[in-house]
Amino acid sequence: MTDDMDITTLPTVIRGPVKLCRCCCASYTLDQWEDLPEVGTQPDGDGYVLVLRNCPCGSTLAIRTEATQ
Repeated sequence: MTDDMDITTLPTVIRGPVKLCRCCCASYTLDQWEDLPEVGTQPDGDGYVLVLRNCPCGSTLAIRTEATQ
């Protein structure tokens, strides 16, 4: 998957990884991603937000989602 994929358009049941850490090579399913500590969000300027979570290795990871108002 690419880093700019919108996870809100993915099927409800996802069996494969939705995010890979390029620092430690860890891969995360959607459930595992949601269990990582969220450190914030950031608008991306195109009507989406980046959800930022910390990998146990110390890297901050981002997934793009639709902005909710």
